[in-house]
Order: sequence, then C-alpha cells, then structure tokens
Amino acid sequence: MLLFSAWGIYALVRRRAFVILAILFLWPLHALIPLGFLARHVVPQVYYLPMILGAVGMAAALDLDSPPKEKAALLIASLLCCIYSWADHKPAFFSGSILVAAVFGISWILRPRLQSSGSGRLAPLLFLLSVGLILREPYPFPDYSSPLGRSSVELAVHYMETSLPARSNVLSTYPQPAVASGMVNVSTRTVPKDVAGARQLWVWLSARDIRAAYVNAHYKVDKEIISLMESGLGQYFDIGFTSDDKISRVYRLREKADIP
Repeated sequence: MLLFSAWGIYALVRRRAFVILAILFLWPLHALIPLGFLARHVVPQVYYLPMILGAVGMAAALDLDSPPKEKAALLIASLLCCIYSWADHKPAFFSGSILVAAVFGISWILRPRLQSSGSGRLAPLLFLLSVGLILREPYPFPDYSSPLGRSSVELAVHYMETSLPARSNVLSTYPQPAVASGMVNVSTRTVPKDVAGARQLWVWLSARDIRAAYVNAHYKVDKEIISLMESGLGQYFDIGFTSDDKISRVYRLREKADIP
C-alpha cells in the first residue's frame, strides 16, 4: 500500500493535479489536535490518506497506456522491496512484494494483447485482486465469551489491588495496570542496562521502594526482567500472580529479613 501511495502522489504531480493533492494534504490538518493523544502514524491512517493515494497509485500503475519507463520503475521498485524483505528476514513483506512484482511483470508481458481488448484493461486489476485474496489472512471475529474482569491483565490488576498497600510503587512497562489497581507506576525502562543479576535488580528496586513488578511476556524489556527475576525466585523474588496463558505475571520483592 505504501508503494502505491507513493506512486499515487507521483501520478498526481505528473498530471499537475496540484489542487487535488493540496486538498488531500490539507484535509487531515485538523487532526493535529489528536496528535497530543495519538502516535503520529495513526493520524494519516485514521483519515484514510494511504488508501486514497493508494487507489490513485493503483489506477496509475495498472494503466496500460502508461509509459514503459514507469512500468519498468514500478517493476524495479517491487523487486527491490523483495530483495530488502529477503535480506531483512521479513517473510510476510517478501510474499506481498514478490506477488505484486509478478502482477507488474505479467501485465507488462501481456500489454499488447490486453490493449487490443476493451475488457482486457481490467485484467491487471483482477491480477492484483487475486494477490489480495492470496495474501488474505483469516481474521476471526473477537471472542467475547469470557466474562468481564477475567482477562489476564484484569486478574493481575485485581491481585495487586487486594494484595498491595494503596499507592505502592509497581514496576511496569506501561502505566495502565498499576494505575487501575491504585498503585504508582515505575517504568521498566528506568531499570539501568548494567543490572546484570537478580541481586542487583533486587537492590535497585528496594532502593526505590518498589513492592512488585507487573510484567508482560510480549514485551522485550519485560522478557529480560522476567529472566532476572526467575533466576532469583525463592531468594529475592516470589511469584504473586501468573495468568493461565503465562503472559501476565506479578512478582513480589522479598523483604530483606526474608532473604537467606
């Protein structure tokens, strides 16, 4: 989609459709207000700019009357995307890139025959639609069968709420679990990089009066902290809560008097 969006901008500039291009870029300017609450990449997605420019780019890229140089540029760009995704070990990106490159290549080869047929002009678009069907993943409808309050994060929040004194310091990657349980969040990103052992981590946490740590195995920084705490289980840390899927955990710091 980003390739087609970039080509859509090029197509509008080549056709000197500067008014349309200006309207498209001025349209989401009022979204500057949500920038304080959303990540920068979210705003253009919310306002469908990549989709609109991508549609223009697809129409221009699949136009059988476009110059051969543009056809070659698109084919080379898609092949470069293939090489990059292969070199950077991105198999999902590689699959999409190589299929799009195949569409451009087939359309270029069949161009003389397709130009002579009125309905044949739709063939490249149908090729691209076939690529979308090939790449399509099954997106099952969310399962809302579990009752409210029974997710792993909510259970961890309930545990901290009932097991820790109010306004206790809790180490967490993101603040929501600590705030929801009435605690004070201390970001895991504040843990120094030179903390290399369970004892060093316990000393650092104890010096800041941190009573517990909420960790999520999906986060890389949490995996490192989980590894350190697991190595000190029974000596410096105890497991207070573990979700059934082993994703969410709450570790408790042992008191100094309890450390053997």
